[in-house]
Amino acid sequence: MISVFPQPASNYLTLEVNLPDGLYYDLLGTNGQKVKFGDLTNEQTNVDVSNIAKGVYMLRVYDNLGTVYKHQKVIIQ
Repeated sequence: MISVFPQPASNYLTLEVNLPDGLYYDLLGTNGQKVKFGDLTNEQTNVDVSNIAKGVYMLRVYDNLGTVYKHQKVIIQ
């Protein structure tokens, strides 16, 4: 299970993961361009979104084989 909060986010977006290790995340703009990405190495990861423009983004959580575990709209304000 993957939880994403708070919604909307302003400074940090927290990802709580209760799945095997070896997961990654991408934060994608409306044009599909990656604006943020990284590894999910802990059960809880805080992603700094304070320097990202306000708007709607897509969060994708996936493994090294490309299997997508979560694809969710995220609002940054």
